[in-house]
Amino acid sequence: MTPSTSRAPWYTFISSGAGADTINVGAAGSVQNINAYLSIDNPSASDTININDSADTAARTVTMSSYTPTGDTKFISLTGLAPAEIDYEASDTQYANITSGSGGDTFNVYDTAWANSGNTVLRNGSSSFNTINVYGTTGGLYVDGGSGGQSVNVGNSGSALGNGSGSMQNINRFVYPYNSGSNGYTYLHLDDSGDAAGRTVSMYDGSIYGLAPGNIYWLDNSSGSYYGGVDYLAV
Repeated sequence: MTPSTSRAPWYTFISSGAGADTINVGAAGSVQNINAYLSIDNPSASDTININDSADTAARTVTMSSYTPTGDTKFISLTGLAPAEIDYEASDTQYANITSGSGGDTFNVYDTAWANSGNTVLRNGSSSFNTINVYGTTGGLYVDGGSGGQSVNVGNSGSALGNGSGSMQNINRFVYPYNSGSNGYTYLHLDDSGDAAGRTVSMYDGSIYGLAPGNIYWLDNSSGSYYGGVDYLAV
C-alpha cells in the first residue's frame, strides 16, 4: 500500500507474512515516539496488534476510522493517540488491543477490524475516566474500563445523547463494555433517536438485540462476577 500524499513522505510500512504475527507498537508503555506514519498489513495471515500508551499522562482525543486505498482493501486508521497516524489493514488483523494512559482519554470509534471473526479491545491502562463514543463497528468491540471509570456512548457522543441525531445502524457487530478491575465502573448509553425505522427490540439481563444490526452486551455490576460491570444503563 502506498500512502496518500497526506501521509507521505515519511512513513514506516510493516508487511509481515508466513503466518500470524504479533506486532507491538510503543516502548515502555508509550507511543509518543511514533512521529511518522506507520502502516501494518499481513497479506498471508491475520496479525495481533498491540498498541500500548499506558504510561502516557496526557489526555488524548483519539479517532478510530477506516479508509480504502486505491487498489487495496480497507484499513483502520488510528489518529490522536500518537503524534503520527497508525494504520492497519482490517482484513489482516484478527486482534487489535489498544491501551490508553492516565490522562482521561476520549475515543471516537467509527469502524473496527474483523479478520477471522476477530475483535478490537479498547483498554483503560489506569484508574482514570475515559469517554468512548461508538458510531460504527465491523468487527466486535470490547471496551475495558480497567480499574477506572468509563462512559460508553453507542450511536452518539455523550454531549449529544437523546437529541434526535443518534443512530446505532452502523453497529454491525457487538459492543461489550466491562471493567477488568473490580473497582472499575461503566456508564452505558445507547442512542438510536435519529432512526425512523420501526425496530423489534429484545432486552435481557446483560444484552439488547434488535436495536442495532450488532448486539450490545454488558455485565450487571451486581452480578458478583470478578469483573466490574455496568452501573448505569440508558436507552
